[in-house]
Amino acid sequence: MRRAVKRVAVVGLAAALCIGSGCSVLRQTIPGLGGGEHGRALSIAILPFAYRDASGGLPCDLCPDRLVMAPTSQDEALLVTAFFYESLESHPRLSVMPEETVSRFFNGSLARAAERLRAQGGVDAVLVGGLLELRRRVGDPRAPERRAGAAVYAALLDLSDGEVLWKAFYDRDDRPSGRLRRQVGRFIGQERDLGRTAVEVAHEEAVEMVSELVDRVR
Repeated sequence: MRRAVKRVAVVGLAAALCIGSGCSVLRQTIPGLGGGEHGRALSIAILPFAYRDASGGLPCDLCPDRLVMAPTSQDEALLVTAFFYESLESHPRLSVMPEETVSRFFNGSLARAAERLRAQGGVDAVLVGGLLELRRRVGDPRAPERRAGAAVYAALLDLSDGEVLWKAFYDRDDRPSGRLRRQVGRFIGQERDLGRTAVEVAHEEAVEMVSELVDRVR
């Protein structure tokens, strides 16, 4: 009886949270309302993000869409890949294969890496993507002449049949802070609104994309 009362209390608390912040919170709180097998985490392998540089870069031969990429660099693409690792690893319903393990399956082709992962088994889906563009900030960060921007693409594919489980494309520019953020900045001694770098914009995009992905596959 005590266990039943406790469960009712949890459901009531979840419903209250749903009123304040949307029913996605309710799906997170009550087991069984999300998609997939109850109690089993979705196993994901994150492959290195595609990019283009002077040497050719890394094409996305596994992406469901054709990517048009402006020149960036391998280091910047790996940094964006790391942003997705960082965000996805925080979700308990997802099991992310360690980067060191994924690297053993990768030898320059995303499609061949997926084939090796499929043959090994134990992975449900692969996340692929590309760093399409980084637009550098120009001028003094306190009053930039041009604010930075970034374009990032990502897709989650079912490893068994290649079905697209989720995909997204974000292309944003840094924006001046709102009134509340400016007030917080003044409170902590930051007199001016500092423009962010292109990599910081890409990080924000990765975090929001992961949130969208989790809502889609949960």
